[in-house]
Amino acid sequence: MLEVKDKVFSRERLAGYDPKRMNDSKVLIAGAGALGQNTALDLALSGVGELRVVDRDLFEEHNRTRSPLFPLPDEQEIYGLDKASVVARKLGRLMTAPTPVIRWANQWIQELGDGAFQGVSAVVSCVDSRIARAYLSDKARQHGAAFIEGGFEAEHLQLMSVPAANSDDLPTSPCWRCSHPSIHGGSFSCRNYARRAEAAGIIPAIQNGAAVLGGLQAEATILALHEELNEHPRARSFNVNIRTWESRVVELTADSGCRGVHHRSSITPARLRTTADDTVKQLLLEISEYLGSPTRLWLPMQTHSRLVWTVACTTKGCGRMAAVHGPEWRWIMDSRCSVCGGPFEAVNGAASMYATAELSLRSKPEVLEATCRQIGFAPLSFIGSAGEDAKSAHFENVPPPHLFELPGTLDDLYQSGETR
Repeated sequence: MLEVKDKVFSRERLAGYDPKRMNDSKVLIAGAGALGQNTALDLALSGVGELRVVDRDLFEEHNRTRSPLFPLPDEQEIYGLDKASVVARKLGRLMTAPTPVIRWANQWIQELGDGAFQGVSAVVSCVDSRIARAYLSDKARQHGAAFIEGGFEAEHLQLMSVPAANSDDLPTSPCWRCSHPSIHGGSFSCRNYARRAEAAGIIPAIQNGAAVLGGLQAEATILALHEELNEHPRARSFNVNIRTWESRVVELTADSGCRGVHHRSSITPARLRTTADDTVKQLLLEISEYLGSPTRLWLPMQTHSRLVWTVACTTKGCGRMAAVHGPEWRWIMDSRCSVCGGPFEAVNGAASMYATAELSLRSKPEVLEATCRQIGFAPLSFIGSAGEDAKSAHFENVPPPHLFELPGTLDDLYQSGETR
């Protein structure tokens, strides 16, 4: 148990940190692998008031050499092996903030929706998937948070820091996606990534690299919380080789053709009665009643959120259809039917894909009977809407004309635990 007194932060004050500001801050860390653990550990010890840890993977034995929060056998009996819950619960006892809060979710970050980002000052990406990184970058911009992202291969480290931008600056302010026009590639699962990396001859993370990059990410996050300490509050990328000490800093620029978020809605979302566990039809009816005319919901294509109902299994020689019945990013995670070892039920039928980026009362009956959660709308999710006859804007970087929010609380998305 840690006893927090004024002298605890004496060194931090000398370094220019404001303990009260640190305690008042909320930081979301997506990914609880080697990099996420090292980053989260530094932030917990530095006095960040609330940490949110999100990861879907489980600890495996080979993680032990690069995981400072790996659960020992007796801890596994208490905490289990889910990375997010293990890391969060061990971190909670180490947090030095006077009033610490620790939250976690054993989920893919996309499953949590907008509510996961509610009130955060900084979003830290420690994930392998480019699609997940793009999603995190977009959500950080939509919610006015700084975005810090890191990655490595053996001794080669890369860090990117994108300050929070106000609505007026967004059009000309670079984002992560400006320098990553293609977001295809990578995998959602550390286990999938490890297999693919081994096959491609990529050297995975080593603890020294994870520790160094974790420290850099933590400091970049703290700088995002202290504008007066940041001599260069611009979007930058830093590359370093921890063996040769060669390094390079690149100042990022905005790409006029970027598909990321360069406009933010100024509309305050209207709170709905329809919940995440109600049907899509009920959602459409309530919004139509609110607008006074039939509505159409937009499913953002740039983050692979369009609805995929049925699609052909990608396993060579299979030929079966898979019932995805959810957002496209779930299918990208593992594009196989259940017969081929994938998560989606194999169904009979003609090999024709059904996918859509819009929903209306004219959508397929089975889609209308699905729950909002099933198609990717968790509690507190923002839902963009327009009149049924309005011009489609899926490929345009503009916010929707109407914005709604599903009811819920952070407790619907995260678990939380003791921090003392």
